[in-house]
Amino acid sequence: MKTNFSKFDEQMMRRCFALARRGRFKVRPNPMVGAVLVKDGRVIGEGYHRYFGGPHAEVEAFQNATEDPAGATLYCNLEPCCHTNKKTPPCTPLVISKKVARVVVANIDPNPDVSGKGLQQMREAGIQVEAGLLAEEGAELNTVFFLNMKAQRPFVTLKIARSLDGFISKTKGKQTWLTSEKAVRFVHRLRATHQAVLVGAGTIEADDPQLTVRKARGPQPYRLILDGQLRVSLSASVFNDRFKEQTIVLTSTVAAPQKIEQLMQSGVQVLQFAGRNGRLALNEVLTALWQKQKIASLLVEGGQQIFTDFLNDRLFDELILIEAPVLLGNGLPAFERLTRQFLQLKEIKHLGPDVALIYHKKEK
Repeated sequence: MKTNFSKFDEQMMRRCFALARRGRFKVRPNPMVGAVLVKDGRVIGEGYHRYFGGPHAEVEAFQNATEDPAGATLYCNLEPCCHTNKKTPPCTPLVISKKVARVVVANIDPNPDVSGKGLQQMREAGIQVEAGLLAEEGAELNTVFFLNMKAQRPFVTLKIARSLDGFISKTKGKQTWLTSEKAVRFVHRLRATHQAVLVGAGTIEADDPQLTVRKARGPQPYRLILDGQLRVSLSASVFNDRFKEQTIVLTSTVAAPQKIEQLMQSGVQVLQFAGRNGRLALNEVLTALWQKQKIASLLVEGGQQIFTDFLNDRLFDELILIEAPVLLGNGLPAFERLTRQFLQLKEIKHLGPDVALIYHKKEK
C-alpha cells in the first residue's frame, strides 16, 4: 500500500470527503462517498452519492466531466464497487471503460462482496491503483458503515442523562427532569444522526416520550420499543402520532396476539423474537435490525435495565453520559454497574450547565 502521496493527492481526497458528507442522512445504510476526476492537474469532474438507490459518486463524476476522462486520475474515498447484489450497477466496469490512468482511494470497501476485488479488477485492466490515502479520516467518515460490515449489526450509541451522583430519576416509574434546554437540543441532534431510537417499556410507561426530532434539523428516526411481554399501553404517544408507522415494537413470541394485531392494524410494525421468559436476547435483536430492517445506527435512550444489558453484553460502540449539576441523594441508578476498563474517553462537550462525556468502547 503506497504511502508517499503528494500534497495535491491529499487535497483531492479531502475534497472527496467534503463531497461525500453532502449525502449524510440520505444514503444510509450505504456509505458516504465522493469522487473527483483530475486531468493534467485540473479538476474535470466531481460527484457524490446523493441518496440511497441513486447513482454512485463515480457515475456522477463521469457524467459531470467537462472533457474526455481518458488518462485522468480518479480520486474516491471508498473502493469502487464491483458486485451486482444491489439496485445500482457496479462502478468498477465503468471506471475501466472510461480508460482512466490512475485510481486513488482512501479505504478498501469492508463489504466482503467487494473488499479489494474492485481494485484488483482495475489493476488487471492496466490502471495504476493506490489505496490508503488519509485512510484514518476516511474510516472516521464512514464509522457506521465499517461497523455494520464488521459486526453485522447497527452502530449502537448509549445516551444516558443522569445526576452527578448517578441517578436517572428520583423515583422508579416517574420522570425526573434533569438536563438543560441546550442538552435537550443536543439529544435531538443525536436522534437525527441515528437511523433509529430505542427505549424500553418502562421508559414508555414513566415518560410517555415522543422520541421525535423537534429541536434540531434532520430526519425522523425509527422509534423502537423493546417490550418482551408487550405490557405498554396502546394509548402511548408513539402509537398514536403522525410517526406511528415509523414505530417498531420488539417483543417475544409469547406476547398477546390480540394486542399485536391491534398495533399492526394501527400502522405500528411488530417484530417477534423467541426470547426467554419474555426477555429478548439483544444480540439477536441487533442482528435482525441490521439484516431485516437495514437499520445502520441505533441510539439507545433508556431505561436502566436496557442500559445495564447493553453495557454488560458490550453491545455498544459509543457511550454518551450527560451529567447535570444536580444531586438527587437517592433514586434509580442509570445502570447496575459500569466497568470503565473497556471505555475510552474521547470528548467532553459543555452543554450549558451540563457536561456530555463521550466514551468509545475499547477493542478487546
